[in-house]
Amino acid sequence: MSDALTAPSATFVIFGAFGDLARRLLIPALVNLARAGLLNEDMALVGVSHHDSDDEHLREALDEFVKDDANWPWLRSRIRYLKGDFADTTMYQALGSQLTGNAIFYLATAPAFFGTVVNQLGDAGLLNETDGFRRVVIKKRSGPTLPPHRR
Repeated sequence: MSDALTAPSATFVIFGAFGDLARRLLIPALVNLARAGLLNEDMALVGVSHHDSDDEHLREALDEFVKDDANWPWLRSRIRYLKGDFADTTMYQALGSQLTGNAIFYLATAPAFFGTVVNQLGDAGLLNETDGFRRVVIKKRSGPTLPPHRR
């Protein structure tokens, strides 16, 4: 894909890859982008979570909301899994070995992990833009910010 509207080549990293946000929203959105021809042929996706798993098990977990879409096999084949604790520096070293060029880090985690993940990415040098852009995306909770008992 070389259209001017096509996104540049990038690795999309999802922290919390087995979670509801990834399965219900992120993966279907990426499939929609693939359908529209907006994802680069070199696009890759790395799912990060603490589960004992592998590439194929993650792909199967993500199948639920997109398996009938003709563009899902294309995206599915680009998915890799990385097991690790969000606070473990060795996991970020392993992640860094899978990244070249542009990277987008999507935090599909509980808010309690936001600071840990961003700090670890920075400490590991994974936010340095020496060979491409690096972006961190945090899904802000929508709705009231008051605790349930104060609504």
